[in-house]
Amino acid sequence: MVATPHDAASGGGVGQNEVLVASLARLITRGSRCCLLALVFLFLLLGNLPRFVPLPGFAHNQNIMELLLLLAGVGTALCNPRIAKLFLVRWFPVWMIILGSCVYGSLINGFAMGPALFAVRLVLLCLAGFAAGYALKARFGANIEPVLKFGVSAFTLVAVIGLVQYRFFPDCWALWQQLGQVGITFLGDPHQGRLVSTYFDPNFYSTIACFYLLAAFVLWQSSGSLLRAGIVWLIAATILLSGSRTGIATLAATVLATAWLYRRPILRAMRTLVVTRRAAYYGLLTLAAAVLGAPLYLRSVIYMWSRLMVMGNDPSAQARVKTFLFGLDLLEQHPFLGMGYNYHSIRVLAFNGLTSLDSSLMVTLVSFGLIFTAVLFLLLFGWALRTRVKLVAWEAYDARPRLFFDLYLCHLAIVILFSSQTNNVLYFPLWLLPTLMFGSYLSLLPWPPGSETQQAKTRREPSGEQTP
Repeated sequence: MVATPHDAASGGGVGQNEVLVASLARLITRGSRCCLLALVFLFLLLGNLPRFVPLPGFAHNQNIMELLLLLAGVGTALCNPRIAKLFLVRWFPVWMIILGSCVYGSLINGFAMGPALFAVRLVLLCLAGFAAGYALKARFGANIEPVLKFGVSAFTLVAVIGLVQYRFFPDCWALWQQLGQVGITFLGDPHQGRLVSTYFDPNFYSTIACFYLLAAFVLWQSSGSLLRAGIVWLIAATILLSGSRTGIATLAATVLATAWLYRRPILRAMRTLVVTRRAAYYGLLTLAAAVLGAPLYLRSVIYMWSRLMVMGNDPSAQARVKTFLFGLDLLEQHPFLGMGYNYHSIRVLAFNGLTSLDSSLMVTLVSFGLIFTAVLFLLLFGWALRTRVKLVAWEAYDARPRLFFDLYLCHLAIVILFSSQTNNVLYFPLWLLPTLMFGSYLSLLPWPPGSETQQAKTRREPSGEQTP
């Protein structure tokens, strides 16, 4: 049968339509990922500033940027089916534990809307972090430098804003009063003589800053530029100006962990006693900045020292001890399966008028119990082991992913075992989201070319998209 010109024309039209639809689909998927990364950048930069805008129907000022980010995470997953598939499969144990714990809590405590919404929020926050990590991998591939720049650039602006706040409003209560005079009602904590920046909490800020300090250090270590060295010192200085005892102790632990990972080049330099001109230059600049900037930070140092001297009688420290002991009582009542995710907030509200325990580890134990907390830690350990093995294989091409991941794991250990015991930072979105994003990015990197694992996967998948 001979094809007519009309058939050829109609066939060509169908082919053009298919190409147009495919191009439109690619545009939507890429656009959704770009929009998500833009929202993530704004979220990290603005912090809690959007809470100045009250949302109808909420008793307390909620962060509208967080709501937009969660919706963007869902939208990105819907526009990128591979993100949804990978999240549902790889994160299946995690989101099943969270949602299952919420259901279990409603059975033993009675259903409550607050804990249910917080459980959904946590799952969606995990989805947004994973989707953002996938978007970074799709945009930059295995080039980790622009990935680290993405986070460090946002937090450098946060640090600069913090210096401005510390210069003009070191006492936060004065800032809240100024806002009230222009019609913005915000009931923030009355921190005095402390840097809080856009996060409005010196303890959260300083702990989160330690994470970006490590990312900035990796960027500086790979280039040695004066600008990147200045960013490292800037972030470290803002941690000190926060006056947070937990944050400064986290900084000290971070420095020790970094020194341990770099112990060989440090010891080699100490044996040779060779001081390069650049190192001497940086040292002199640091000393000059410390001397000239003394009027800016001396007040904070004196305030922090006074708080250390009265730590045993400090009301803040005593309140944390009381809530920790209260958490132990709740854990004794529900030791194995917990009382359901965030259902402890109802009991804590009746106990001291707050909405959560101060210790993130205690929150996890009370919510999920000893059994599922152990399962979550085993999942974390297995994920870390698999990811590190893959990144070690990348060292022949670029050692920075493995180096950053080692520092990343050190930061996780410090925060989980120490920093989060006095501040519930593990569930704080401004810490949790970037941690999930960078961790997802590293775990989604493919095996390097030429590795045995990559060759085996290529033989199993002769066609189609390779599994990240």
